[in-house]
Amino acid sequence: MENNDCGAGLVVRSRMDCAKQAWPSVRLSMELEAPVSKERLWEFVSDLRSFLTTDPYHRRVLAMRRPIGAGTHLAIEHGLLGFSFFRFGRLLRWQEGSGYSVSDLSARGCRQGFPHVFNVSIEPDAEFPRDRSKLRIEVKGRWTAGMVPTVLRRWWLKFTCRWHLRLLRRKLEEMYT
Repeated sequence: MENNDCGAGLVVRSRMDCAKQAWPSVRLSMELEAPVSKERLWEFVSDLRSFLTTDPYHRRVLAMRRPIGAGTHLAIEHGLLGFSFFRFGRLLRWQEGSGYSVSDLSARGCRQGFPHVFNVSIEPDAEFPRDRSKLRIEVKGRWTAGMVPTVLRRWWLKFTCRWHLRLLRRKLEEMYT
């Protein structure tokens, strides 16, 4: 899927890949191309509280230590269907200026409630490294709700990716116009 949105002169292009899944494994990817430098995009992405709450289900992110870095434990408040609950994770990798990985696990344990990892990376555009950059988000996890029909699982994952991309595009357009 590709999409282009225009907002006051800023065009953010996006793609997502929710290819056929090898259940129960889940692998999704979202990519955005923004007409801003890698450094400017990193300013947005490195602010975990702001960036991670662009996920449609994340309400609040609490880091358990300052300054943040690899190994920092996180409490992530989620909202779904009118309910709020906490999930917990850790900053698994932090590469200043380039990306990081965050786990998102159920409070009931690492084998419950769709355990997954976000891999976030930024790279400059090869043709225009000062003017454009790419943001890539990969989600890898395990679908644990076995009673949910396959067609509904696929729909839910695509719906969530599309919603997440819309929120990210809107936020980037607001920030850089």
